[in-house]
Amino acid sequence: MRHWYDKEFNSIICEPNCADEWLWHIWAIGLDYDGCSTVESLKGLVDELVDMVLKARDCLHDGKLFEDKYESAKSYEAALEERKRCEDG
Repeated sequence: MRHWYDKEFNSIICEPNCADEWLWHIWAIGLDYDGCSTVESLKGLVDELVDMVLKARDCLHDGKLFEDKYESAKSYEAALEERKRCEDG
């Protein structure tokens, strides 16, 4: 996972950064359709899945198959530091 602090959302955000994580999210959404019940919401879900597939393919191209625990921890620590800086003003 890649982490960063979002000032507007006032929270630490995370996003997959390897093929394995993107594929897990695609599977999880496909498992229950993420609560979509209308044609329009399903179309939006398909668009979201396509975007995730493209990101997973980018990870495959870059050789990022599985999470790098060190890189993930480092980005989380940086996000925590950024949040603290923002809170301290």
